[in-house]
Amino acid sequence: MPSPDPPTSSLLFSPLATDFSRTLSALRRHTLSIHNHLRSIEVDAAFVEQAAQAYQRPLVANERCGSWYVPPGRKDGSCYFKSTDGHTGQWGFSLRRLNLHLLDLVGGRDGCLIVDSTRRGKRMPDALSKTIPMWCAVLNRTLFPGESTSRQLHTPPQAVSQSEASQMERRLEGFVERLRELDIDMATLAGKLKKPLRPLWITRESVLPESKPIFDDFHPIILCTASGLVTGTEVSQHGSSFEYIQGAGDDSEGWSQGITPTLYWTHRELLLNTPEAELPSLTSSLLEIPNPATISPSTPSLTPIYLTSISIGNISTLSPLQGPIPDTLIICSSRATTTPFSVSPTSTRRILHLSAPSHKTSRHSLRQQLVQTEAFFLSSSSTSATSSPHQPTPSIGIGIVCPTGTDVAVGAALALLCLYYDDKGSRNVQGTNNKDRGLIDKAFIAKRLAWMVMSFPQANPRRGTLKAVNDYLMGDDRRGGV
Repeated sequence: MPSPDPPTSSLLFSPLATDFSRTLSALRRHTLSIHNHLRSIEVDAAFVEQAAQAYQRPLVANERCGSWYVPPGRKDGSCYFKSTDGHTGQWGFSLRRLNLHLLDLVGGRDGCLIVDSTRRGKRMPDALSKTIPMWCAVLNRTLFPGESTSRQLHTPPQAVSQSEASQMERRLEGFVERLRELDIDMATLAGKLKKPLRPLWITRESVLPESKPIFDDFHPIILCTASGLVTGTEVSQHGSSFEYIQGAGDDSEGWSQGITPTLYWTHRELLLNTPEAELPSLTSSLLEIPNPATISPSTPSLTPIYLTSISIGNISTLSPLQGPIPDTLIICSSRATTTPFSVSPTSTRRILHLSAPSHKTSRHSLRQQLVQTEAFFLSSSSTSATSSPHQPTPSIGIGIVCPTGTDVAVGAALALLCLYYDDKGSRNVQGTNNKDRGLIDKAFIAKRLAWMVMSFPQANPRRGTLKAVNDYLMGDDRRGGV
């Protein structure tokens, strides 16, 4: 009878094996160091600049990765295309990220050059090879329905097989219908363009043109993969100075230790010339320095949503220096009683402080914030309607801010837009709301969300935030006081 296997607790590994494992871990940490990431970004950014000069089109960063490769002074805009919408079998057209703000830039300057990268061993990220090509095809079919030549889905053959492209194309009409259901003024959007859109791709293997190319039949959407392809491993030797990392700007939370694209470009030389061991302390000190880009008077702190009286923004830029502050203000912040500007004791400004839910906060907690938001909104409307004729009438505009301006503020504004604004962006008659009239469903909420992402492209509410808003608007009742 064979003897039983020994228990795992009795297994011993030699010190040599343990040391070898530690050596490999240390080698990996060195290879994927901050210094190697920043040097790799520097190399990739140089290629992006060469491509931009060759094509002479406005530079657009696909956030968040793209901004590592484009200096702020060279960046003409940002876009928000997700690689997950291009994953095989999961192809999608995001109604949360319509990116329709790009049409002004594309139509006005005959195209654009979008920058992104990937570190997953691919030649180009799925956002560039599949998500954006589908976006172009959907918009062409919607805005130029009479032009049969613009209906085709164009994909890079070196990254997308013919079989996958055919499967993607079969989904396009469904995406077109979803876009049309938002009731967006398509005639106005079409008027921004002179011809259809067509994606083109450039990588490090591409031969760049010697002079600006002109395309008579389409606006070029030039999709630039910043990084070179590294085969067999994550890195390759780049001379003797550093190890090159493909897609160094992708998933930067894992290595950057607080360094952001803005911080990198502001202090680029200092960061590149600081020894690795000193970078964490240097980064900490740099993060304490106010960023001039966030306090520039040329950048308004609040963005109006569509034709409504609601504006949203980032709490850190809320200042009278940035422009008028509404008399009715909702501040969602972890510091629930802090106002980021001085308020006169005689001021008629009405302010609601809400504790901004964290990523781990339940939807129920956010729901309670929405209860307070709606009650405050209604009471502010009542105050405006009954103010004394001898006193100034408070502004009917309402500002909503949160730490990022892209999540909780968006959720609170979305709830109010759905409840108390009609399809033209006007406030409903006093005392009526769209839920009581039986108007609110998922399609209705999607239309109001489209108003927000068209007015404020940076809007990026978490799924939990949107789920809480949906639950609040479509539940049997809104418990808690309204």
